[in-house]
Amino acid sequence: MRWCFRASVPSSYPGCALLPLNWRFPCGTVALEHQGTMAFEPQCSNALELRGELRFFSHTAQEGPMNDVSRPRDTRIITVANQKGGVGKSTNSINIAAAMGERGYRSLLVDLDATSGATKALKAPTSGWVGTYELITAEEEPADCIIDETEEELTLPRGVHLVPSSRKLNELDAWLLHPDNRWANPLDLLIEPLGKLRGAYDFIFLDTPPQITKTSLPAFKAADYVILSATPEKLAVDGLADALTDINNAQRAGNANLQLLGVIFCSFARGRGQTRLSRKLIDYVEKHLQRPDGTTYKFDHDIHRSVAIQEAQQMGQSIFEYAPESTPAEQYRDLAKEILSRIGRTSVSVLVPQPQEKLPSPVVDHEQDHGEEASQKPESDAGEVAANA
Repeated sequence: MRWCFRASVPSSYPGCALLPLNWRFPCGTVALEHQGTMAFEPQCSNALELRGELRFFSHTAQEGPMNDVSRPRDTRIITVANQKGGVGKSTNSINIAAAMGERGYRSLLVDLDATSGATKALKAPTSGWVGTYELITAEEEPADCIIDETEEELTLPRGVHLVPSSRKLNELDAWLLHPDNRWANPLDLLIEPLGKLRGAYDFIFLDTPPQITKTSLPAFKAADYVILSATPEKLAVDGLADALTDINNAQRAGNANLQLLGVIFCSFARGRGQTRLSRKLIDYVEKHLQRPDGTTYKFDHDIHRSVAIQEAQQMGQSIFEYAPESTPAEQYRDLAKEILSRIGRTSVSVLVPQPQEKLPSPVVDHEQDHGEEASQKPESDAGEVAANA
């Protein structure tokens, strides 16, 4: 259903001079009727999605909410998790944050992994700088642990700030054993520092390590939402069951409003490159990981395997800086829009599978699938990368 409203804009608004008549963008049309007044006719499903479209539009006009660092923001803390490594958690965290930045949102990426996957992927320093360790231990104020756009030695994606990680995170056990810290609750290590950053960002993404560490469980305790990242492999799907257990435990441990936002499948082969095993696993997740209303937690938009994503990481860039017109860039844009839509739908209720609904382990015919995998080779998009880079 289409509807419209009029928004008065001060005549001094710098973007007014840049707004073309009937400016079109993903969710509707903006018409500049006369100086200081815009008419917007959107096509969207909820208020949060509408706000995202307006931010995307105003930022494109060179004067958007992202530039207003003084105004308070309704911060959403999102943990990106799976207890298996190599499933795209860091890649998804970076590119979802960058996609939100492209739409005019302001995001903070907190690298909680001592191996510094997200930090290295953005070519940020892993030593000599304060970061996650100092954030958690309160050795520095949270704002002083952030790398932002003013840092001359590093170019971050638009609208994205970073709290870098380092191997110092391995020292958290010793820090907790110190007499001054023996009363600190390990599960609450992130609540206070991230609480001080609420209002400064639209989104805070917590990139978690694959194993259970002193930073992974606090990420569930401090978050508003969880996004699970997976590849269409049995071990990755098994990791989803463990992550669901962590969500339920975090709910019982004091974060009763924690919500599962969805499951992203990445490194997803297209066409003939998709094996019977991967199709079985994806169908399995869609069937067993559902909300009470019967809809699946799996996101509609998958992230396909792409050389462009790997090359972007090697360059220390998000996909939007490296290949903004590529297929994975469009997929991340669609995924960001779906995330905004889901936040709008789930903001009034907690929709997380209960412990008795734990995801069972999938049963697959490996012998049959090995034969098919041997006869199929994933399609390469190297030609597309060359065209879009």
